[in-house]
Formats: sequence, structure tokens, C-alpha cells
Amino acid sequence: MLSVLSILFFTFLVTYFLIPVLIDVSKIKHLFDDNLETRKIHIQRTPNLGGIAIYTALLLGSGILIKASLVPWFNYFIAGSFIIALIGVKDDLVGLDPMKKIVAQIAAAFIMAYMADIRITSFYGLAGIYELPLWLSVAFTMLVSIFLYNAMNLLDGIDCLATGIGVIACFTYAVCFYMMGNKGECLLALALGGALIAFLFYNYSPAKIFMGDSGSLTIGFILAILSVRFIELNKNGAVPAVRFHSAPAIAIGILIIPVYDTLRVFFLRLWLKRSPFKADNNHLHHRLVYLKFSHIQSSLILILINLVSIAMVFLLQKAGNMPLICGLLLLALCTNIILWTMKSKRKAAGRFHLQKAA
Repeated sequence: MLSVLSILFFTFLVTYFLIPVLIDVSKIKHLFDDNLETRKIHIQRTPNLGGIAIYTALLLGSGILIKASLVPWFNYFIAGSFIIALIGVKDDLVGLDPMKKIVAQIAAAFIMAYMADIRITSFYGLAGIYELPLWLSVAFTMLVSIFLYNAMNLLDGIDCLATGIGVIACFTYAVCFYMMGNKGECLLALALGGALIAFLFYNYSPAKIFMGDSGSLTIGFILAILSVRFIELNKNGAVPAVRFHSAPAIAIGILIIPVYDTLRVFFLRLWLKRSPFKADNNHLHHRLVYLKFSHIQSSLILILINLVSIAMVFLLQKAGNMPLICGLLLLALCTNIILWTMKSKRKAAGRFHLQKAA
């Protein structure tokens, strides 16, 4: 228990005291987020290097306080996370070609899936498929990992949202791994969780600093590792101290907001015959801000939905993967329908006031 608390407070303190330094350096060097893009919804020029503090705290905390025997893949973790943090920082500072960015993400995902052997080896009977051959296991794990890197990156659009979802996911996984007897993964989750809690103190509206791509991609990288490990350690035949049923559905439930939001905007862009990779303002958080909710209110609404999702998958875990995934989809669709209804009413009210004024 002492090591659990130690890493939590260590990463919290490193992040908390490093961020003011980064804010000062950003102001001196004029390193700000570009708020001139039409899809940006913040007004002030704000430093966007908060991810450096998060990654530094994570690196120091895990390197000092997690024993190598608990995470035999630690060296691969350092290599993969460094690639992710590096491309994030470069993108935050000078911008980065999307193709170079995806190549770097593929490299990081390959290191973790193939070299570290952190991969999904079974489909749990979904579509009648169980064990996967090595090549398909590695390829599928890389696809899932890259999806999660970018899902967290896309979620970072308003104050506290990506950070809040990240905190909830980290502590949920930390409790699960602690119950399962996997201390290494528990400590890794808490290392990131502690850093994110400290970051929240500076990201509360009006935000003093943003995490940037270096932060959001790092969160996605860690959550991808935790998700894959959680799924694999709970598959049939595994013997953790406590075993969770329907692990794939639980992993989706823990990250339902970033997962659903990313899938939603990708399919919407394809439906509108646009590139699925071209940024726009159709994310759930954009819709909420459009409905006149503040950044904090929008974040809290989406975080609450995520908490409901987590409660549902844990309470109903014995129902099986497919019923739970269908339930999660229904919850997400209900959220979308409610937002669409509110948007329609707002437009109708606007037309009414225009007619009345005329």
C-alpha cells in the first residue's frame, strides 16, 4: 500500500511543481496554442506544453518506484512512450506532418505489441473467433492501440475533459489490477493518475495551460497498454487473484466517451463524403458548447456518462461481451439523440425569435 500511495503523490508533486515552470518558459519563448483555427473554441493564447510535465512525472515515477520485476516490458515501455511524447512535443511546437505522425504511432504500437508482447490474443468468441494467429494478434493490437492514442487526442478539445476521463480510467484500472494481484500495472495506472490530478489544477477554466498532443497522446498510449493487459489477464484460462468477466466490454465501457466519439465523427465524416482524418467541430464536446454549456459543464456531463457506463459494465459483466457492447452502444446513441434533440430545439427557438423580431 505504501508504494501505491508513494507513486501517486510523487507524480502529483512533480507535475504540480513543474507546470508553473513550463508556463513561465512558454510565456518567455512565446510558445502558445494556435487559437486562430476555426475549430478552436478557446479565446486566450494559452501555453500547450503541459504534456511535458505529465510525461516527465510518469517517467520519473515509474522508473524510480516500479520494480523491474513487476513490469518485465519496462524498457519497451520507455522506448514506445518516448516516441509518442516526442512526436507530441514536436507537433505542439512546430506542427508535424500527419503521415510522419502516424508512422511514429505505428512504430510505438509495434514496439508494445510485438516486442513487449502486450497484445490481444483472442476475440473471445466474437464472430465465432477465439485464438488469433501471431500476425493477426499483433496487427489487431496495433490497430486498437493507434485508435486509442488518437481517440484521447481528439477528446482534448475543452478544459478538463481528456484529463477527467483519463483520471477516471486510470483509477478504475488501478483498482482492477490491484484486485487481480497485478501490482506493476496498478502502479503504472496510478503514476499517470497522480500526474493528471495535478494537471487538473491548472486546466480548470480558464485554463492556464493545455496538455497538447504530448499529453493527450501519452494518455492514450498508457490507456492502450492498460486496456490490452486488462483484457489479456482476464481471458479464459488466466488465473488472476480476482477475475473479471467480459473484459473486452469492460475495457470499452471504461473508455466509452473517447471510443464512441471518435467512431461517431469518423462515420459522420464518411457519411458527408469528407476525409475521416480532416478535423472539424462535430465532436460531442463541441455540440455541448454549441448548446451554451460551459467547458466545465460539458466536461462534467460527458464524464458522468462515462461513469454510468463504467458502473453498467461492472454490474452486468456476467451478461457477456455482446449484450454489454450492445448496451454501451444504446447508451451512446441515447446521448447522441438527446444532444440532437436539444440542438433542434435551439435552432427552432432561434428561428422563432427572428420571426418575432421581424
